Amino acid sequence: MSQLKRISFLLMAILLPVLLAACSGENTATESETSQTQLSETFSVSEGGIELTFNYPQGWVTQEVEEMILLANSQESLDTISSASLDSLTVPEGGYGMIVVILPSDEMPPEINPTDLLTMMAEGAASEGVMMEAIEEIEIDEQMGAKADVTFLEATGEIYLLKSNEYSVMVYAAASDYADFEDTTQAVVNTIKAQ
Repeated sequence: MSQLKRISFLLMAILLPVLLAACSGENTATESETSQTQLSETFSVSEGGIELTFNYPQGWVTQEVEEMILLANSQESLDTISSASLDSLTVPEGGYGMIVVILPSDEMPPEINPTDLLTMMAEGAASEGVMMEAIEEIEIDEQMGAKADVTFLEATGEIYLLKSNEYSVMVYAAASDYADFEDTTQAVVNTIKAQ
């Protein structure tokens, strides 16, 4: 198995169960959740020589956990995502979770593009009951990227992959009714900068 396949399967094995379990609760978003694409807070971290920043809505919370950045719409959701065991993890009603991972490009073959990587991940995810819809090429702030809608066992969401010469940023976002959070996810992803 190639190094890239091992990395993509490892990421899917680590991150998809967290989001799947985290989003098993019912989601009835309030007006402030669905209309809150105003991003007044900024998260910043340096990891492996890369400075990562993104903006997110006021009142949301972030946490760094084992080389991942978690973003949630409440402290209760964040605490659940970051600390509960996977077999008992649920997010409170209206909960939302996002996981951001920085992947150094030197750990990936230079010829791989974001669309090809998500395609490989989709093949592995399907065996776990996670279905990716058509993968779409995107560009955000001059970064090559790809995104796909994802259907988990009890949740829906999106996966984004942004790539530059020195890094890739993988973003997983999910909720039991993802449509309530789709605009906010897109707004947050549009602000991601890694230097």
